[in-house]
Amino acid sequence: FHELVEDSLAACQTLGNLCAMAMYDNDAAPCQQFLNIIAQKRDNNYRGQEEWKYSLPWLYYSDESDSITNDRGIKMKMSFTELNGHSHTLKFVLAKYSLDGTFMGIEPLKHQLSYCKNHGNNDRVMWLNFGVSFRD
Repeated sequence: FHELVEDSLAACQTLGNLCAMAMYDNDAAPCQQFLNIIAQKRDNNYRGQEEWKYSLPWLYYSDESDSITNDRGIKMKMSFTELNGHSHTLKFVLAKYSLDGTFMGIEPLKHQLSYCKNHGNNDRVMWLNFGVSFRD
């Protein structure tokens, strides 16, 4: 890794994505290497975050983890059926990136997480409905 060299930045993005694909398992080789790079950059925090080093993706956070996971700031009104003023579906937007971190666009979540299924043009995804259990 060399500071701010485009190839190195892409390599670090790829390493971060490989760690994410390994489910952030600290015993997985990409995550071990990523953590080694973070440890070498001890004095180079980005935006005041200990685990976010300048020019690296932010994969780990611990300082604010309790406040983030316990935040109840979403004021959305939900219902199990369509009601006036309430939402009954969850709407997510996906930002797509290549393995090396190149931005590829934004799109609404529909069937992108459904493996090995052909859903055709049907935009209805049951597991995006509020309060619905789904087994594939």
